[in-house]
Amino acid sequence: MDETDLLLKNLEAEFGSLSNDPTDRLLEELALEFGPPSPQKPSYGIGQTLFDIPAAAYRNVGGLVDLPIMGGESLMQALGYDVKLPRMSTMISKDIEKAAEQLGARPETEAQEAFGFLIPGNKTNLIRQLGAGALSYLGFKTGQAIAPESQYAGLVGALAPSAAVAATKAVGRTIAPSMVEKGKAMQRNLLGITQSDYGSSRKAMLEIEPNKFESQAKVSADNLISEKVLPNTTDVDVLYDATISKQRELENQIIKELKKVDSSDVKIAMPKFSKALKYLEENRVAITDIDQYKAIIKEFKEKVRNKSKFVEPEIPTLYDEYGKPLPKEQSSTYRKALESYLKEQEGRSKLSLDVLNKQRKVFGEKYKTGPTSDAGFWRAFYSDLKTHIEEYAPEVKELNRKKQDLIVVEPALKRQKAAGTRKLGDYKPSELAYTTGTIGAPGITYMLGGNPLLGVPVSLLLAALGTRPGRSLTGRALQAVGERAPQATIVNVPQTLQLGGAAAARSQPQILEGE
Repeated sequence: MDETDLLLKNLEAEFGSLSNDPTDRLLEELALEFGPPSPQKPSYGIGQTLFDIPAAAYRNVGGLVDLPIMGGESLMQALGYDVKLPRMSTMISKDIEKAAEQLGARPETEAQEAFGFLIPGNKTNLIRQLGAGALSYLGFKTGQAIAPESQYAGLVGALAPSAAVAATKAVGRTIAPSMVEKGKAMQRNLLGITQSDYGSSRKAMLEIEPNKFESQAKVSADNLISEKVLPNTTDVDVLYDATISKQRELENQIIKELKKVDSSDVKIAMPKFSKALKYLEENRVAITDIDQYKAIIKEFKEKVRNKSKFVEPEIPTLYDEYGKPLPKEQSSTYRKALESYLKEQEGRSKLSLDVLNKQRKVFGEKYKTGPTSDAGFWRAFYSDLKTHIEEYAPEVKELNRKKQDLIVVEPALKRQKAAGTRKLGDYKPSELAYTTGTIGAPGITYMLGGNPLLGVPVSLLLAALGTRPGRSLTGRALQAVGERAPQATIVNVPQTLQLGGAAAARSQPQILEGE
């Protein structure tokens, strides 16, 4: 063997045989440069899915246990102690690896990691839970990508969406009252309630809370809005007609309840008119008119008493044994007639709630003009009767309140109807560009950097919102959001713990097999 053969033999022993095939030589060079080619990943099927779902849930249990452990470890490290506490997730991972080996499945996959966040915690609001889980998983992966060396980055990222939602809800609770009031104010305006209406009702102030008063106009309008009494429309004609028809409906219900009491054995007492008499005693009307007002109360009592006049029977004159005429009261005929009359009056003396209610309106119409038209007296007079009737028929109280709300709002709607308030259909398309309430299309276009493609649509949107339907929609939306905000739970503790456990279970450096 010469020197050349010996050199080739030594090179072969050190680097392997050299192939003369160019392809083999290229593969050898690539292997030296990048390492051997990766084996083909197994396919992902139904069997792996059936393994991944319970495995993900099992890991979540470990992660939930690890949450306080991670918190304690982080605190100790912050105090300068290099502490590594054992994790439940590590032990669970070993159990899952053994099960995977026995079942021929992969112990970890990307799908299994995602399932950990998407598994719902309960049977309600499944779509909402899936959405929250998806956002949490996205936050988890984002946190890991930003700080892969930190075991807490994924946990922080996973809980970030829940924290943002909680913060939004907390802010919503703070501004909810103003949103509700703003929404109702827009709807009151659509009903035609103006500042002058609030001012004109100063005499009809209601104490809604201790030492807190609001005008009857505002309270009544807000009641109609909150209770959705009137149709969901901005057509004034429809609203006005609905107001009248609903008053009739309520009046029929009131009469029905009053007659129900009248037909019972309940004995109705005569109203005392304590508020009306107190009003007169305080000299709140002219002294010369006090007797006239008291006469009205007396007349009312006489009218509702339903008392008939005693008709004396015709009887011959009776004489005693000395020939002297006897008083008619000693006549047996007279006494029988009187007894019959008194018995009849006993039945007639039972007052009728229906009659009280109707006479209340009759007297108001009769004396609302002239020297006995003092508004304060009549408010007290009506209040006395209303309270008295409601004592015997409690069901009528709420019906009266609803009817009063409609009566208070009716004049405002009547004014709008007479003024011919415009509807959305009355606007020409060209007018929409100039009815934004503050600025038109040119101004919006300028604000958006002179972009007409954005400026004109935004201006038209504002114009639409400035119409009656637009303001109605905006007002109802503000009211609905503001009313729901205080009812929403700021932090969903079970869901937050579940997502935190899912993140904690996967916050260890792990090599996940791809699908």
